[in-house]
This record gives sequence, structure tokens and C-alpha cells, in this order.
Amino acid sequence: MRDQTGLTSNRFGLESSVNSTHRNTIPSSPLNMPRPAPAAGFLSRFQHAALSLHEVLWRAYLAVAMPIVKIKIQLYCDDEIAMGPGKADLLDAIAEHGSIAKAGRSMGMSYRRAWMLVDTMNRCWSERLVKTAPGNKHGGGATVTEFGRSVAAAYRSLLGTVQDAAACQSRDFLTTAILDAPRPRKSE
Repeated sequence: MRDQTGLTSNRFGLESSVNSTHRNTIPSSPLNMPRPAPAAGFLSRFQHAALSLHEVLWRAYLAVAMPIVKIKIQLYCDDEIAMGPGKADLLDAIAEHGSIAKAGRSMGMSYRRAWMLVDTMNRCWSERLVKTAPGNKHGGGATVTEFGRSVAAAYRSLLGTVQDAAACQSRDFLTTAILDAPRPRKSE
């Protein structure tokens, strides 16, 4: 969607210049809300990475008014899920907190659940994704290995590529054709 400033908004709500190669844009707002003028001075240099008020309101409208067609990718190693959105988020949390327990708590899961997910990831890849050190009086904790960072980055890249490819008329049709909630079951 191109505005008077010559910027376009891609489907993620990020603005880019006219030379952008993004063809997927946020649909026009049924609210006919004008886009705000770019901020003067300091903020205008960073507008390419910020959401405008219009885009925030439009996303909120979509979240309430339209069902979402969500694409989720899970990578399997035999019957185990080697990587998925939750495990990628867990790797990010471990990198941030330096501990499986703290990472699990930050995501609302128990230490045991977080540890089981880390164990599954470490068993499913050619190298460990998380290196652990037992806790003692000098500390302990967990760190995401360089290989783990590479796997998480590649997974997120794959997910972005698939989501970009899925932004098409078929997805738009499915999004508009699906109901907000299932119809009640017929009584027997």
C-alpha cells in the first residue's frame, strides 16, 4: 500500500522505499482511515522499521473481525519434533536468560517440560543445540551453541519464506471463507 510519502507497507506492516520488491501488502482498511503523515525530524529516519498508528489499528481490526489462516512448520526426526515455533522460542529464551529453568518460567512452562524439549532438540540434530552445565555454588546454566543459533535462524528463515509464498489469492480466499467459529453441532 503506497502512501503520499512514497513508502510502501509490506504485509508485516514494515515500510520500505518505492524500490521495494515486496508485492504482498496489507489490505486497504475498510475504515477508510488516512495514513498519518510521517513524523518530522528524528523519528522519520526510523519510520521504515516502525508501525504507524493506522497499521496497528488495522491489525487490531483484523484480529477481531477476521479468522486467521496460520501456517506452522514442524521439522521431524522420526516421530520426534526436532524444531517448531515453540522450540525456536525456547532457544531464544535460553539465550536471553542463560538457564533452562528461567527460560521455561518466562514462557509459562515447568522446568521439566523445558528440559524435555531441550533434550529432544539435542538428540535430534547432528550437534547439540543447547550446552548445559550443572548448577553448583559457582553457578551453572545453559547456553545456546553456535550450531543452535544457526538452526534457529535457518528455521525462522524457512518459516518466513513459506509465509511469503503463502500470501496469495488462495490464502485470501480461505481467510474470508472460514467462519469466526464453528456452527453448533446438530442434536441427534
